[in-house]
Amino acid sequence: MGDVIRANREVLESFRRIAPFFSSILEEDLGIFVYDRKELLVYVPSSKIDLGLKPGSPVKAGTMPDRCMNGRIRLVTLVGAEKSRVKIPYLSVATPILDKEEVIGCVITNQTLDVYYKIMEVSQALALAAEDLGKSIVNVQKNANDLEKRANSLNEMESMLQTNVKESAEVVTFVQNLAQQTNLLGINAAIEAARAGQYGKGFNVVANEIRTMANNSSQSVDNITTNLTSIKREIGRLSQFSKEIESNVCHQVGAIEEIQQAVDSLNSVARELVSISQKMYSITDSVL
Repeated sequence: MGDVIRANREVLESFRRIAPFFSSILEEDLGIFVYDRKELLVYVPSSKIDLGLKPGSPVKAGTMPDRCMNGRIRLVTLVGAEKSRVKIPYLSVATPILDKEEVIGCVITNQTLDVYYKIMEVSQALALAAEDLGKSIVNVQKNANDLEKRANSLNEMESMLQTNVKESAEVVTFVQNLAQQTNLLGINAAIEAARAGQYGKGFNVVANEIRTMANNSSQSVDNITTNLTSIKREIGRLSQFSKEIESNVCHQVGAIEEIQQAVDSLNSVARELVSISQKMYSITDSVL
């Protein structure tokens, strides 16, 4: 309608006559009041709100029609459920009717706001849910980063273990060669002791001890070699496990980025809904 309706008394009378048909013309569930400067000409309540006013009721000082006509301004008043006679929130819009510069009446509509409040509640709940989801995504991202660091630590540990096993294998090879040479030394000593006959008996005992030590060393080397082989096998499994973790982390990071984009979109939609719901009406007054 605009801020005011510029018409004449015939139009005011037309409003009075067609008021009962507004609910059939419009989709909204509206209550309609038509006033002249002195009294209520007609009132057609909406299906949900009936304020019980009767035609002929005088315009009282300070009421919405009085403020609208005397102030020559359009009023948009939000009446909360607590202050509503019927405990249903509604919006009252009062528009003055001017004949040239003289105010001759006003038209007031009442519109229930249950859908408006539902949109507000849903949009605000959606905004809060999006915010909570965003915080959860941040925590998941942090956990993924921590997991990636641990996977890197596993890689470093694996590399270090491989180096240690290689060095240990080199030591074992050295000991194994030393045991073989010691064993040969013992055999040669035994041969020389046998040649010495009676005089080589003591030397033969030493030769036997040398051979025994060599055999024991060789057995120890075999055990160490077996253990190193087992360690290498476990390192291989650790390497495979580390690669799987790294791959999973990469997939998880990608998924998190996609979810974050969706959350950002959800946040944008939620903010837009809140903004739209807040701008649905240019409210000039509130009775809450």
